[in-house]
Amino acid sequence: PPPRPDAGASVTPYGDWLLRAHDRWTAAGRPMGVRVLDSVLRTLRGASSLTESLGLAPVELAVIETDGALEQADSLKTAYDGAPGTGLHVSVNSLDEMAAHPGITARQQGLDGLCETCRDCPVVRSCGGGLYAHRYRSEGGTGGFMNPSVYCADLKQLITGIRDREDRRTPMSHLPLDDVHLAEIAAGFGGADAVDRLARHELTVNRELLGAVWHESPHDETGTAAWETLAVLDAEAPESVDAVLAHPYLRPWAQRVLRGDGEAGPIAMRGVAELAAAALLRSGQAGGVTVPTHLGVLRLPTLGALVVGEATEARVTSVSDESFHVRVEGREHTVGPKSAADTAWWARHRFELPGWAVALEDTDPWRDAHGYPVRDRLSPAAAGSWHRDLAAAWEWIRRELPAYAPGLAAGLSVVTPLRESTTGADISSAARDAFGAVGIARPGTPQSLACLLVHEFQHVKLGAVLDVADLYDPTCERLFYAPWRPDPRPLEGLLQGTYAHIAVVDYWRARRRTAPGAEARDAEVRFARWRQQTAEAVDTLIGSGALTDLGMRFVASMGETVASRLGEPVAADALLSAQRTARDHKVRITGLD
Repeated sequence: PPPRPDAGASVTPYGDWLLRAHDRWTAAGRPMGVRVLDSVLRTLRGASSLTESLGLAPVELAVIETDGALEQADSLKTAYDGAPGTGLHVSVNSLDEMAAHPGITARQQGLDGLCETCRDCPVVRSCGGGLYAHRYRSEGGTGGFMNPSVYCADLKQLITGIRDREDRRTPMSHLPLDDVHLAEIAAGFGGADAVDRLARHELTVNRELLGAVWHESPHDETGTAAWETLAVLDAEAPESVDAVLAHPYLRPWAQRVLRGDGEAGPIAMRGVAELAAAALLRSGQAGGVTVPTHLGVLRLPTLGALVVGEATEARVTSVSDESFHVRVEGREHTVGPKSAADTAWWARHRFELPGWAVALEDTDPWRDAHGYPVRDRLSPAAAGSWHRDLAAAWEWIRRELPAYAPGLAAGLSVVTPLRESTTGADISSAARDAFGAVGIARPGTPQSLACLLVHEFQHVKLGAVLDVADLYDPTCERLFYAPWRPDPRPLEGLLQGTYAHIAVVDYWRARRRTAPGAEARDAEVRFARWRQQTAEAVDTLIGSGALTDLGMRFVASMGETVASRLGEPVAADALLSAQRTARDHKVRITGLD
């Protein structure tokens, strides 16, 4: 490293030196791990650091000296004599007592444990304030450790330098949302272009996960042949590959494989073959793929499934862009619009509504990702009922909630039917790792379905935003009151619920204008309640101290949308009823009036 800087020299000599090392390391293809550089790259992506000197993750280490003394990290010895000491000893004290020592807990508070200068810094999530020992001041300014690192300027130079270099290495199409589109979504809405950008980023994530599955799984002959087919198609018919890899339930499959166990290899190779076969059929190119079956079913993601009985594999052959053959143990199935109906083929239910193409997913085994039981294969009559209700709900959304329609049409491609509640309550869910899908138990009216669609798609949008933007400190472990829940929620849960309830507020705002008789009065009460409690939840988020600068701006935009609804007149009796219901809920959950 360079010597201490002389007067007039660079103010960031160590940052400059590390950047030169980074550039040589990158030019050589990054042939080995370099902990500090890898940590910067990881924290810039929102992952954990590999060293205690970077990132906001809590430090979980202790030193046991040869004499049995329990001490903090050795690096603290550079601060002052005795700095690592705790007064604890293995013969007297437990590691739990060590974990409760103020010196340890001070380094487990994330953003809350940093000085104001650090909290306001744009690279704080990567820097994390730097090495704890480097924050010590013995005199002048603020004594102790509540200070920026003595290498603050160098750290900022290193992190921003690596970030800018990575941006130049990244194709423009893969960059996250720009300020204009992020502002649209932060307000609670988001047009087609903004949501399409999110969708393209999620497709990139799915591609990366597929690559990880391939590189980390044992290969067999069938999987290798399928992978080669997929690679050729990606070069010759990339739109067909993209259509399959954008399938919402690819990610749950990939995550299951990457957890790793004795079944991961077969699951991986079967999934690769299924994806390759589906992409081949979508492309219309001639060719064939051998696909392992599972539990008597051949799965073709985005297309459907074929019941094959006890056969363990099937040969899928593309005939044209309209039909294909599946050969199973000497039997051949022909699937296509011009062939006779084959009852073994379960085609995906796909509906072309005005301005929105949506599919019902009732064949993919990985759709069971919503926290509620999914419906089995729908009968033609049940699928027809869904079609009618979706058409009516979509017409209602376009007419009464037009600000939500373009984004929903651009990003919501799949509705997975869930089993209905035995109590008649509405059931719906958005899976954090299934962009483009929502799970819904078919409700009693198209208007209720409209509410569930816009509500759950809010979660889908925000989940995708959180994949590209850091809105809060992930080390925050506090729980917060959520007006719509029977239990306190972590920060992300409150953020998700608050964002979703912007759409709920607007739904009841529209329903009070359009519903007949007593339903309109009920809608007015719900509108009054949810607008006020959503506004209060926004205040809770802003006051949490755990939002990043971007998160503060994002939530402030959410608050502006809700605030614009607060001024609308509501009947006095409806307002009183809403306030009473809200108060009763808060007392029941928190015990506070």
